[in-house]
Amino acid sequence: MYEPRRWVRTLRPASAGGRDRIRPRRAAAGSRRARQEGVALVTVLILAAVLVSLSVIASRDAITELRISRNDQLAKDASAVAEAGLYHAFDLVKHNAIDLNACLSNGGTGGALATLGSTATLDGASYRFAALGNISGGGYYVRAVDDSDETAGANDPTRDVDGSIWLVSRGRVGGAERRIDVLLTARAGGLPGGIFGKGSVTFGGNGGYIDSFDSAQGPYTAAGAGSQAAVGSNGAILLQSNVVDHGDATAGTTVSCSTSPCVTGTTTQYAPTVTLNPDPAPNCTTYTDGTGMTGGTYYGQTGKKAGQLVGGSGDNIVFTSGTYCFSTVNVSGGGLVTANATNGPVIIKINGVSSFGGGGVVNTTALASNLEIISSYTGVKGGLTINGGSQAYMQVYAPDTEVVLGGGTDFYGSLVAGSISSTGGSKVHSDVALGSASGAAVVTLSAWHEVRN
Repeated sequence: MYEPRRWVRTLRPASAGGRDRIRPRRAAAGSRRARQEGVALVTVLILAAVLVSLSVIASRDAITELRISRNDQLAKDASAVAEAGLYHAFDLVKHNAIDLNACLSNGGTGGALATLGSTATLDGASYRFAALGNISGGGYYVRAVDDSDETAGANDPTRDVDGSIWLVSRGRVGGAERRIDVLLTARAGGLPGGIFGKGSVTFGGNGGYIDSFDSAQGPYTAAGAGSQAAVGSNGAILLQSNVVDHGDATAGTTVSCSTSPCVTGTTTQYAPTVTLNPDPAPNCTTYTDGTGMTGGTYYGQTGKKAGQLVGGSGDNIVFTSGTYCFSTVNVSGGGLVTANATNGPVIIKINGVSSFGGGGVVNTTALASNLEIISSYTGVKGGLTINGGSQAYMQVYAPDTEVVLGGGTDFYGSLVAGSISSTGGSKVHSDVALGSASGAAVVTLSAWHEVRN
């Protein structure tokens, strides 16, 4: 390798001529190069330290974000588990003997809640625990709590006075917990509910079926249809063609099917007689004056046709909230009956043979409890005919006459009659929130409150 030369002056003695001589010598190149390499090494070490620091910071941020995301997901899962616990408890209370005092027993774990799961203790209180998932300790803890309903003296936590109690559900997933409190209220049923014919029930026609939904959780959807459509009769139940009852069938005599199985739940024959309450339906004595209704032809309170309401093709008879009394109602030829029950229920009482046919019945609120059709007619055949549709949400009570469902009708709600006849492939969607034919109490959830912890 070539090395640069430096010229160095050396002195010569005078005897050598007395002249200086200049000669080249090599520079100390090694030390200079060492200094350069040292600077480079220090620079590399500093950069490496910076990169390591940045990596550590980024890694910590990523771990923090993952922890936040995981905790958020666990919290959501815990809320969903708590909701599952509430609906489990609600279903047990609703479909078993409704005794809120019994639920308050055993520290709030008795009555219908006794079958929810095993007993457990949290924060000194008794709960019913049901495991959910494969996480240790994961699941929901449910208990009933009195709503301090005594108006005088000290509250008795084991006694319900006003027909309402709190349900407390705590959902746990991993290290997360969420608690939801809801007010459960059992009120005396209005009209008897369910699908019930005192004398008989006959369903037939291809494509017909009976299923259920719960209006407390929203309108009917095919995807969310349930299998709690209890069909009952003090006489016989006959399911023809390919009609299937997605629920229980309970008859005072026999349950007969054209195809098997036609009942997805329990079939009970020769069951005890059910007494409807009220029975019979009360007559209405003063015909409506027509206030609150439009469309069709109404003949008023006097005269030969007093109390008669007639609708034909193109008619849309609209009722606003209120109670109406008619001698008969006959809608045909494409006429509609519409209940605009935005300010309360529409209650239509009739005394004679009637037909809500034509284009069918529409309930704009999609809530069966907002439209009641009550017939007090005492006839064996064809006392009341009903055509339904996509908005035919109603409660029908005609305990002493035959109710005929028009061919292909969609019916949402409850239907209690002297007998029920449908041979045209009608689809009946029983609203379980309306109670049973015996007039059992209706249970609802309200005052939903999530407790953050």
